[in-house]
Amino acid sequence: MRSPIFLLLLSVNLFAVNNAKAIDPLLPGLSPQQAKVALNKLKTTKSSQERSRLYLDLAHYYLYTEKKEPNNQKNADVYIQKALVFNQNLQYKRGILEAEILKAISFAQTKRHGEAGSLLKNVISEGANANLKDLEGWAWFETAMLEAKEEAKLKYLIKAEESLKQSNDRLRLASIYKWKGWVYYKKTDYQPALDEYMKAWNIYSSLRYKKITGVLNYLALLNNLLKNRTEALKYGLMAIESTKEEDIDLAISYSIVGNCYRVTGNSKDATDYLVRAQIIFEREKNINWLFYNMSLITNNLIDSKQEKTALDNYIVFTEKYPAKSEKNTFESTAMFLRLYTITNMFRQADSTRKEMVNMYKANKKPAWETTVNTSLAEFYFQFKDYEKAKVYYLEASRSISPPTRIAFRLSMIDSIAGDYKGALSHYKKYKSISDSLQNENRTKMLASMELSFKVKENKANLAIKEAQLNTQDRELQVLGKDALLLKQNATLLNKEAKLKQNELYQAALASQKTKAELILKDRNIQLLNKKSELHQSEIRQQALIKNIVTALVIMFALVIALLWRQFRSKQKTNKLITQKNQLLQDLLSDKSWLLKEMHHRVKNNLHTVISLLESQSAYLKTDALYAIKNSQHRIYAMSLIHQKLYQSDDVKTIDMAVYIPDLVVYLKESLEIRSNIQIIMDIDPIEFEIAEAVPLGLIINEGVTNSLKYAFLGREKGQVSITLKKLDNSCYQLILEDDGIGLPVDFELKKVLSLGMKLIKGLTEQLEGILEIKGKNGTRIMITSIVNNVLADTNKAKEIEELIN
Repeated sequence: MRSPIFLLLLSVNLFAVNNAKAIDPLLPGLSPQQAKVALNKLKTTKSSQERSRLYLDLAHYYLYTEKKEPNNQKNADVYIQKALVFNQNLQYKRGILEAEILKAISFAQTKRHGEAGSLLKNVISEGANANLKDLEGWAWFETAMLEAKEEAKLKYLIKAEESLKQSNDRLRLASIYKWKGWVYYKKTDYQPALDEYMKAWNIYSSLRYKKITGVLNYLALLNNLLKNRTEALKYGLMAIESTKEEDIDLAISYSIVGNCYRVTGNSKDATDYLVRAQIIFEREKNINWLFYNMSLITNNLIDSKQEKTALDNYIVFTEKYPAKSEKNTFESTAMFLRLYTITNMFRQADSTRKEMVNMYKANKKPAWETTVNTSLAEFYFQFKDYEKAKVYYLEASRSISPPTRIAFRLSMIDSIAGDYKGALSHYKKYKSISDSLQNENRTKMLASMELSFKVKENKANLAIKEAQLNTQDRELQVLGKDALLLKQNATLLNKEAKLKQNELYQAALASQKTKAELILKDRNIQLLNKKSELHQSEIRQQALIKNIVTALVIMFALVIALLWRQFRSKQKTNKLITQKNQLLQDLLSDKSWLLKEMHHRVKNNLHTVISLLESQSAYLKTDALYAIKNSQHRIYAMSLIHQKLYQSDDVKTIDMAVYIPDLVVYLKESLEIRSNIQIIMDIDPIEFEIAEAVPLGLIINEGVTNSLKYAFLGREKGQVSITLKKLDNSCYQLILEDDGIGLPVDFELKKVLSLGMKLIKGLTEQLEGILEIKGKNGTRIMITSIVNNVLADTNKAKEIEELIN
């Protein structure tokens, strides 16, 4: 089981946080010890050029020093001013422009960006005129640092690169490449970022520059993000060898190398490097990297089938370092869900799942989406809820590349569900990706052999150099016969080293030979496969021709016989069909007439009932009268449907765009509504059968009646809206809404006892819909997924017809 994709995204974010200081200088300045020496020199020097340089170096030191002192900014400004005045007196153009750049940096650090920009613009202009391309490039760089957006920052860095290419300042040019790589990295353009860092690395290598750990870490990280595992491992190991200080940079190198070993299946070496990293992170109390590195250690144990150990270790870790930030809390919750899932602890896994989902719903962070989808998919698959698992696997596959494991899981789910066509499709996708990865792994294996040889060769060369140094030291310390003996030992060591070099050379030759043999075997296998396929193709083609000729002869005879038989049968059938069609037409006419007559009589009966209720209401008061009036409205809503049916040519369906306005006109007239109460209707041209039209008409009657009676008490004007919209092929949505006084604060649908609300709720269930009522800023009744059987039956008929065709 591979680890979730969120570990890769987390590594990007953590690396950015750890390596992005406020603004690093284009070139490193003085160390604290060198600054003390510079201060002492400043008291004694008589050289104008040296004094100018000391002023500028000390200003640079106080601007960028990591020692947090309250007077750093003040000291920087003092030395900048001294440098500026001193160089102006000397009329030394380079010194003046460099002092102005430092002054712009001071402005930027104190949030005076407008002044900084104006000063840098002046330096760029004067630097170009004086052909001081290195200072012009430096000014462009500082201009880029003033920009917040990556695109603008990149534009000015490119200008800085163009200027520095025309100077001999290769060290600053390397820094520009590094910063361009950083900007591309922040934009997640990893290949351009890798190209820029490689340019910086090439310059640093040619200059034998020592402070290269950070660049090597980025090269390792970017290659890892681009799945160049061998290159990532190479640069990670080089980063480790480039520093002797056990600091955060070294720990990051250990973590990157450990992760490279983990994803390539080398669990033992992965554990070694990840544990080294964890020790330094704990000592430095870097909580974010502690959590990330612990996730790598946990996934390494899972990959090694040590799931129970992984769970126990992670519990101990989170007890020692409780997650405090939102990010760490979410990541630890996702890790616990994975651990509980793979150890079949359903109760704990389900509780953790709910916790993770609630966190995601509360924050909706895009970076968490893939983690949520993969974690939920694995949870539901493990506990055999395959329908939900499939939904989340499909969501996760959109952001994971290549989705090898997901394709395999989807194949299993379709197979369990009996969807063998879908299962075969997903399995083919899985095999395609798997075969591609196998070829990639074979190439990586050869590259790994070459890397292993190079590492051994480097170690042997180091051993030779150490032996030579040890020999020289012994020669200086020991005299006489002992010195002679040491020389002989040194000679023997040199011979042994040469023998080791020869052995390594032989190993390299063997490696190259093995590589060549593998390539040759692959080509032979491919050639044999092509020959076999060609031979099989010829055999199949001959058999196909033979079968086609035979089939054509048989088919020709059958076609002649069938045509004669069909001709005789068609004559008889046509006569019979004509008779039956006439009979069916007569029956259909009779049925249509009977249905219209039935609807007409039902409408008359309902109007009779309405008249009886109207007569009875003359003798009633208060609640009884109110009930009688409501019943009249409800009966009229039903009678109007029967009236529309017998008046239309189609006696099966009701056009709601005609029916609803007529019903609303009746309600306005019967309730005697003021003209300043507006009723707005937005009705799609939809047709319903009587089974859906009757409950829908009763719901509209109840909702509109309630709004017109109670929503605008004490108000001069108001608005009621009725909306009926199509959602998809067979479902619709009804919304009744007013801007009146709304519902009580303690309104709960379950506790409402009124007949009107009960009718709305019951009729919604009859329609197989979902009822939602809101009472804030007016009343809103929304019924969703009203099934239209007319359109559903039509769609089914079309599907059946397409299958038959």
